[in-house]
Amino acid sequence: MSEIKILLKNPNKIAELLSPILDIAAREKILDVGKKHSKLLLKLSRHHLLFAKKLNSNNDWRQKVSRAYYCCYNASKAIRLINSGEYSQEGSDHLKIGALPKDLNQQSIWTNFLIQFRSDRNLADYDHDKKCDELKMSPIKYIEQAELFYQDAKQYLRNRGVS
Repeated sequence: MSEIKILLKNPNKIAELLSPILDIAAREKILDVGKKHSKLLLKLSRHHLLFAKKLNSNNDWRQKVSRAYYCCYNASKAIRLINSGEYSQEGSDHLKIGALPKDLNQQSIWTNFLIQFRSDRNLADYDHDKKCDELKMSPIKYIEQAELFYQDAKQYLRNRGVS
């Protein structure tokens, strides 16, 4: 079975369902797929963050918000993958950006922030007649918060064996 098929079927559930017939090494191999892809999602998260930070012009406010959002979205995906085994390539997955585990540092604060951020990212990406001052916070503040969320996500994953 390919890694993507394992991801789409939930590596945590596969390992649990097959645990009566798999040895520990085979079970770990399945779970390692989730770890590997959580690490890759976090790397992509960092890439988006660095890109957002490089944008200097005030005219780039839409791109700053969008890239900072995708930093958070991919970090959220990495957390959800390692925590519950959930992985999706569907657009509806964005609705789950705030579905964070209770043991994440500042979980309720991050959940509320990410839900708000998704709304402003939609404004930045799709509402052609909107202006930067209609955002709930400035693009720079979104980038700062995205970096803090990235750091919490990185620590959460590190604590679960993803390095």
